[in-house]
Amino acid sequence: MTRTYIRTVRLRKWFPPNDSLAASVARLCILREDLLLEFHGIYAEEIKQIDEHSAEWRRLYFLRSAIRTLGEMKQVVDRLQMHREFKKGLASRPSKERDEFKKLVKQLNAEQQLVKQLRDSLGGHVLEGAVQKALDGMHPERLGFFEVGKILNSTHYKFAIELVAEILVSGVPDNQRVARLEDVFSRLGALLPIIAITDQIVLTYLISRDLI
Repeated sequence: MTRTYIRTVRLRKWFPPNDSLAASVARLCILREDLLLEFHGIYAEEIKQIDEHSAEWRRLYFLRSAIRTLGEMKQVVDRLQMHREFKKGLASRPSKERDEFKKLVKQLNAEQQLVKQLRDSLGGHVLEGAVQKALDGMHPERLGFFEVGKILNSTHYKFAIELVAEILVSGVPDNQRVARLEDVFSRLGALLPIIAITDQIVLTYLISRDLI
């Protein structure tokens, strides 16, 4: 049986004020929990309470959130690589952990353009320019659904999923669009190990400061 251990954390001791490294690690902890929730939202078969529109819309929503979170986590990792204390702490860890960190950084750098492109059009905000570009290139026979119910919660603009999908494949030839969507999900899914690496980063920080 899997056991869960809970310990009390004195936050001021773990993350003291006026400490840039503490702030970066604390930010990463928040983002780690965001990303874990977002990946659950993407890959869960069903979440009844929020699947009224559709499971596909829920997955796209969490995908967009995950894109934003990945972009922010990349910012933190970049800052950590420049921080002298963190580099010293990382250098003291086993070579396997150092190699895993380097591998993650390499993956994040390789996917930086994809994450930035998706974040700029859909991740942080739904930009009008991205919507306009999608509408301009949309096939004239593209269909969607408008579901009208008796109450607010049962009315859904189901065609919105077609708009988001169009933004994701904007500029991609028709015969390559399915492959493009599959590629996006696959490449972002390959970044899931960032959650485990985050745990290593936090552990490195805690050990280097004798907090555990």
